[in-house]
Amino acid sequence: MVHFDVAFPSNPEDILDGRNPTFSYVSRRLIRDEMDMNTGGTVGDVREIFTDFYNQVGRYPPRYFPQEPANRQYNITGLPILLG
Repeated sequence: MVHFDVAFPSNPEDILDGRNPTFSYVSRRLIRDEMDMNTGGTVGDVREIFTDFYNQVGRYPPRYFPQEPANRQYNITGLPILLG
């Protein structure tokens, strides 16, 4: 499990002014496939888009590419898991 401390610039346009083809590709797919209409897990949607992307270019995802959500493999709540 990886946790990131992030800080966003006070001016959001600073992020949008930079060129990021990956962000553009993923955003286009989210909108085109109407994935943005579902308020569920957008992380899963992005994982699906990246999987499709790797398939389209005929490559396998790297070993570290998540095959399933982290909360299915790890206890992300921080609470102890009670085995019963």
